[in-house]
Amino acid sequence: MNAYAPAAARRAARAAILLLGVLSGSAGQAEVGARLSAASDEIFRGRSISQGRPSFGLDLSYDDAGGFYLGGQAKGVAARGAGAQWLSLTEYGGYAWRTGRDLTIDLGITDTHYSRYSSLGRVAGYSEVTLGLIGRHLSGRLSLSPNWFGAGLTTGYAEAGATLGDPTGWQASLHGGVLQWLDGERPAGIPRTRYDWRIGLARDFGRVRAEAAWAAGGPRPDYYDGNPRGHGALVLSASARF
Repeated sequence: MNAYAPAAARRAARAAILLLGVLSGSAGQAEVGARLSAASDEIFRGRSISQGRPSFGLDLSYDDAGGFYLGGQAKGVAARGAGAQWLSLTEYGGYAWRTGRDLTIDLGITDTHYSRYSSLGRVAGYSEVTLGLIGRHLSGRLSLSPNWFGAGLTTGYAEAGATLGDPTGWQASLHGGVLQWLDGERPAGIPRTRYDWRIGLARDFGRVRAEAAWAAGGPRPDYYDGNPRGHGALVLSASARF
């Protein structure tokens, strides 16, 4: 039995209880969301975290009218030879300041845990503090992690994105990011600076969003199953919001 599953279930239960507690105290003043998703591959910052296998997920979110938000995201993977298994669990929260009609300042924290069925091949995780600027079409974010898949491993990540097109029709998206190791001994073979980019085309069909995207990272090719898998991958995904 996967030892990660009970721990993940307990974390998910605690997150759900916390979310329900917040909701019960502020019903009618906030927005609650849920989303189911599926993808042909789970790409994280230019690398496949699902070993090139399909993934599926459930997101729960809460946005207070005053700007406070929190949520949780659980994902599974169609593991090779093991069927459906836990892949990851992310908990997040923060505060968003709406400074104008088209600009929001976002300060948040995330905590993510991966199972041994990820491309890491072991139970691992990281936490990050993030500061972002979000506009109508452009966004940028800086993230700092004090434990990037290991105690004492400090990294910074800068990213920028753009969304073009009709919100009710076709939309194109662009994303680029750079990860920099700041402190701690890097694992053998890991470069100090890594980059990733993604270009996608999406459209909403009622509550369902379908997207095709090309995601890539470097400077070295992605590895899983002990073999190099190239720098990029085509990802097909769909999500339904409730």
